[in-house]
Amino acid sequence: MKPLQISSWSKITNHGMWHNGELLISFSESENAHERLKSAYTKLGFAYPKFFKMDGLCKLALLGSETLLTPELKSKYADDEIAILLSNSHSSLQSDSEHYQKFSNGTASPAIFVYTLPNIAIGEICIRHKLLGESNFYIFESFAPEALLEQAQLLINTTATRACLTGWVEFYKDTFEAVFFLLENQDDEPASTKLMHTIKDTTN
Repeated sequence: MKPLQISSWSKITNHGMWHNGELLISFSESENAHERLKSAYTKLGFAYPKFFKMDGLCKLALLGSETLLTPELKSKYADDEIAILLSNSHSSLQSDSEHYQKFSNGTASPAIFVYTLPNIAIGEICIRHKLLGESNFYIFESFAPEALLEQAQLLINTTATRACLTGWVEFYKDTFEAVFFLLENQDDEPASTKLMHTIKDTTN
């Protein structure tokens, strides 16, 4: 089995959004986190009204996946051949905290409670793109591309998986960061953890 390569990547920070190193969107410093994500949704130009009901983590995950899970990419694979492996360090703590506050005040909201698991972000991507492949959400202290690459290669070797969307998606206290990598078997250099760290830790 050939090693996996990074065929494309996307990145979103408080400053902007990039695709394969190209700056797509710059965010205004006057906007809060949700305003910035709404701005990205508007500028990407896709129509998905459910976006506005999601919590911050799901909005961020959906935006980060949008430029990678293109119609051209999905036409290459069956709906169960694209896996999703995501990770962060805060899980769904933002929605957990909001739910706890509401619950303590006697006004718990099902609209918030539904997002108190981080893997809901994967579910929203799968619903949006009609994917039925393998998936998992990992909680790490910090970005761990070694573990993600190992799991992606394991899925390629042992399941119907032929491509894997993987990466880091963090939303907590009005600060957010997402970096996603599309991994495929191609005739390029094998994906390296050094490159993945470099993409994550560099502004552009």
